[in-house]
Amino acid sequence: MPSAQVIQFPGSRKTTPSRPVKSAAEIGFEALEVSSQTQTDTCFARDDLREMLQISPDKKAAIANRIYSLRENFVDAQISLTKLLKQMGRT
Repeated sequence: MPSAQVIQFPGSRKTTPSRPVKSAAEIGFEALEVSSQTQTDTCFARDDLREMLQISPDKKAAIANRIYSLRENFVDAQISLTKLLKQMGRT
């Protein structure tokens, strides 16, 4: 009766998917886009806050919500800019 022989093949290399490397200029342009959007959003949030202060200066919840909106704009910008710095190998 013939015997079976097990042949082992070399293990396949697991390669990490290569991500396209962005140039510093590309990342810089993305940072400009982030800062531009942040500026636009901040202007809207400031206008809302200013209007709320004129309409209802005693409504704490409404004023606080406008302040939260401002803070959220800055937090979002910080997260986006930090991701861009990580892409450049800077933190």
